[in-house]
Amino acid sequence: MNSTIAINASKMKVKLTLLVICTTFLLNTNAQIFELGKPVKISNQELKLIKRYANDKTPYYRYIKPINLDLFDREIADIIIGVEKGEIVSVIYNLVPLTNDNRVPSSIIEYVQSSLPTPLKRFNETWVNETEFTTLILKRETSNETFGRDRIVYFVKLKN
Repeated sequence: MNSTIAINASKMKVKLTLLVICTTFLLNTNAQIFELGKPVKISNQELKLIKRYANDKTPYYRYIKPINLDLFDREIADIIIGVEKGEIVSVIYNLVPLTNDNRVPSSIIEYVQSSLPTPLKRFNETWVNETEFTTLILKRETSNETFGRDRIVYFVKLKN
């Protein structure tokens, strides 16, 4: 019983940390707010189903309303959320790089790192932070997930 209470307390601490991290980023940038672990109502006027990934079977939805906001001083091209059991389990922001951006800019890496309790790790050109309950990824890519465009990808996911 005590181990169950400790695990639940640990999960709540992680969710609170994520809420603070996400809220800090998003309130400072006035972006559309989709918070991990929060309920979401799927509306065809706001969200369009785009993909179910074979590995985790999570349905992903693209926010389809106009986005006239910035994150890390870069235009948000796309917001994608993963939803399970009516709750947001992942959030992806595809950011438009500035013309002088090479890879993931150090200013973004430093800003994200300053808000994390543990260090980001670099794997090739991808920056990752994993905790017991979450994964955060920063990368620059052109792929199906970025709709064929060169983007800086900010991805946060709750682990099952």
